[in-house]
Amino acid sequence: MSNAPSPIIPLTISALLAELTDYTIPIYQRNYAWAAPEIEQLIQDVIDYAKSSPDKRYYIGTLVVSADTSKARSAFITVDGQQRLTTLFILHAVLRQKYGSVREQHMKLRFQCRPLSDDTLQAIANGNIAKGRSAYATTIMAAYDICQLALEDKLTLERIDIATFMHYFYEHVVIFRVGLRQDTDLNHYFEIMNSRGEQLEKHEVLKARLMGVFNNDVEGARYRACFARIWVACSNMNRYVQHSFPKQQRHYLFGDRDWNKLTIASFDDLVSTIHPEEGIIEGTGVSLSAILSDSDKSLIPVEQDDDNERFHSVINFPNFLLQVLQLEVGTVEIPLDDKRLLDLFQAYMPDEKDERITFVKSFIFHLLKYRFLFDKYVIKREFSTEEDRWSLKCLRWYSPKPNQETVGYVNTFEKSEGAVYSDNRRILMLLSMFHVSHPMQSSKRWLHAALWYLSQQSEVHAEGYVAYLERIAKSFVYDLHLATDKQNGYLTMIHQPVFSRRAASRLDPDKLRFGVINNNLIFNFLDYLLWSKHKDTNNRIRCFEYTFRHSKEHYYPQQPTHPEDIIAEKHLHAFGNLCLISHERNAQLNNALPVDKRKYYSNDKPIDSIKLYLMMQYPHWHIKEIEEHEEEMLDLLKAHM
Repeated sequence: MSNAPSPIIPLTISALLAELTDYTIPIYQRNYAWAAPEIEQLIQDVIDYAKSSPDKRYYIGTLVVSADTSKARSAFITVDGQQRLTTLFILHAVLRQKYGSVREQHMKLRFQCRPLSDDTLQAIANGNIAKGRSAYATTIMAAYDICQLALEDKLTLERIDIATFMHYFYEHVVIFRVGLRQDTDLNHYFEIMNSRGEQLEKHEVLKARLMGVFNNDVEGARYRACFARIWVACSNMNRYVQHSFPKQQRHYLFGDRDWNKLTIASFDDLVSTIHPEEGIIEGTGVSLSAILSDSDKSLIPVEQDDDNERFHSVINFPNFLLQVLQLEVGTVEIPLDDKRLLDLFQAYMPDEKDERITFVKSFIFHLLKYRFLFDKYVIKREFSTEEDRWSLKCLRWYSPKPNQETVGYVNTFEKSEGAVYSDNRRILMLLSMFHVSHPMQSSKRWLHAALWYLSQQSEVHAEGYVAYLERIAKSFVYDLHLATDKQNGYLTMIHQPVFSRRAASRLDPDKLRFGVINNNLIFNFLDYLLWSKHKDTNNRIRCFEYTFRHSKEHYYPQQPTHPEDIIAEKHLHAFGNLCLISHERNAQLNNALPVDKRKYYSNDKPIDSIKLYLMMQYPHWHIKEIEEHEEEMLDLLKAHM
């Protein structure tokens, strides 16, 4: 038998599904783990390409497989790409069951030694979820729900019909199937695949293009060295940028014996630290030739600090590059779509040589500037030994004893770590509200707003930052999502120096009904208003934290167990009966009556939603309570217009 690898085969989704082929996900791979950010991004990518390039193919990635010769028919063991393959399988099931897709499916997908996951996939494929959702794998059922909700919301928002989406999805989305040699040690290969990081990505191509504008002389070499230093330092979004510079350079760049402010004002300031005669970066002992040769791994060595696993960024590096480009471009709105990273930068690169150099020098300096502001004034997810929480902290140098240096992470706007009444906590609440409402990288206009505001301040004060973030939240909610007439785009709202008073008549109550609400920010902003109102008097509300909740739940159920308990849609789908919870909770509580939901949320369970918490304070819940609660919530929204 030949050990030659199978050819690389491009398969449309239609062709993938139509093959008489079994795919098995082996036990050594992690279980299905994609959630709303990844699934929504996949659907958004398909929509983007269907609209912008309807006749071109969209290459969605690779599926690495090994032939399984133990099966009677064509069969593969899935080595890499199972998360994407499983999602495509689930999305096809949604299209078939909800939208009437008639595409043939002979392909089968199975989990090895995971009967719960396997049963769930088969139930979804057959459209027969008969046992009740608690009997199935939570993450897969959640993905099924997310696909349904995201499709409905995005098709409406992007104004694309389902027939167009399905045609493009099945006929133009392509996945590459790559076969391995049959003598490959799959466990070892899988370990390598999970630890690799050497693929040439778009941002690496962009880096080479931008560095290429500098001349091939000594001055150009210094420019390229400093450019590379900044680029590499900024590219690891999960560690504070100071840690990616040598210790002596931290004192120069971020304040001597401080490390908490950016002291340079331009790219040339950074270049001036290089001794042209010696070609050595000041304070490092590393030559330019060492910096410029080989790969990024040969750059200036840095200490092994512990924040690389302690903190997790809310955005990845390619999308952060687009955020900086948007800030550089100004009032021209660009798509925050990293698939178009190279094209978007090319569109704004000047043609003339000197202007290109000026553009690149300005961009790389501002990349460092905005990255510093991002680390100091934008939330991260912080992982400790016992829990993970949102944090808003800055890095500071200090010397606890003579001749002893260390760094610490302290709340950006005060020294106390546990202040629940502080401006630091209020800013953290606002930023996490924006982030969980817009989990996709391409939808983080709020981050552009925050960075733009921060860049305009000679000194950032908590009160002003809070006021600006609240104004942006109101603009997004009242002038975009709930307005009877949408007057402004994102950039106009972000850059508008004075926010006009809004008339209550501009708020369209019909946009608050189930099936019409187009953004979870509405629920999350209302929770922020409720938190602000009740945090001083209610400890459970005071301790509320935002989580990723994407399921719009009916507190009074749509399909109660007894038909006589059904209420009219006018009340069922009213805003007063709706709240935002996780897909997992929705699966568990979907058809439970309010009295049973109250029992589930015992006093020791964290609050999913402040709005839901207040709804559960009613001893009874029916039409009268729905109307009363809705009026109270609408009054609160109108009071803050």
